[in-house]
Amino acid sequence: MSMNYNFSIKNIAVATDKDFVTALRIYADITPTVIMTNTNELADWLDYNEDNCFVPMQFALKSDDIVIGYAFISYIKSTKIAIIDYIALQQNFRLNTIFLAFVNLLQSYVREHYVCNYFIVEISNRGNGREMDKESVLFRKLLCLEGFCKINYRYITPPFGPNAPETTFDAFLYIKSNDAIHSIRLDTFLQFVQSIYEYYYQWFSKVLTNDEIVIYKKILDKWFSDIKGNIKEIESKVTPVDCPLLSKIGEKTYGQIPKTKPKKKTYLILFLLILPLLIIIVYYAILNKLGIPMQEVSSLIGAILTAEITVIVSMYFSNKKL
Repeated sequence: MSMNYNFSIKNIAVATDKDFVTALRIYADITPTVIMTNTNELADWLDYNEDNCFVPMQFALKSDDIVIGYAFISYIKSTKIAIIDYIALQQNFRLNTIFLAFVNLLQSYVREHYVCNYFIVEISNRGNGREMDKESVLFRKLLCLEGFCKINYRYITPPFGPNAPETTFDAFLYIKSNDAIHSIRLDTFLQFVQSIYEYYYQWFSKVLTNDEIVIYKKILDKWFSDIKGNIKEIESKVTPVDCPLLSKIGEKTYGQIPKTKPKKKTYLILFLLILPLLIIIVYYAILNKLGIPMQEVSSLIGAILTAEITVIVSMYFSNKKL
């Protein structure tokens, strides 16, 4: 018996897309509140201005054409970096194999549409790594297989507005290029941070009042000054991500891939409803041409009819190849 899995991604264009609604529901169920963006804001950013400093990309993640997750990536034009903001999968699909399949599909999509020098992920270092949210734990554990490295400069995640201090915390930027990275210069790192902060500023400019956005800009400027002022080294070595995939710490992300049930088409059900009538009509026409009364072979036809319908139904609905 062969087992085939078909993973795919769908770039969402409109908020009324049914796949987007399903994917967003999964995102809301899985993502910790402290790092979750308001879903109304995500829907609003499907309609973005080409003049923005970043390009938001939202995806429905699918297995056998069934939505099992959501992803959000922001491409920042000035530094040509793509930030993997969110990858949320249904609980029973949170496996290493599936995660890595979607990471590869997302990276391929970005590279096909944009000139991307680096992929970047923000990983929490709250409490020196002792108070990390579950998504950061999962990302850090799996990004090792994708060749991401940690930039050893301190980074501070921007808050989700001026009145959300719980959403800002110490973190590290994890980075990947199409070539091996051994070090990052300070000026390059600061360019990354500045462009990410500008992205956050533009994002919240769409939802905050004029007074709030002024306060928010001051917060971002302060965090940037703190980051810049606390760095002494001109160049930082980047270190490969620890790869504790066999560790018992954190949630289990290995095991058998769940099977999804393909959607059954309405026309198939309709076809099966009228199938017996069609077979009876065909048999009647043949017997009539041969001059055989229907009554004489009714029991035989009934048995043949039952067998044929059983075979056809089995072929349509069986999960095994004959």
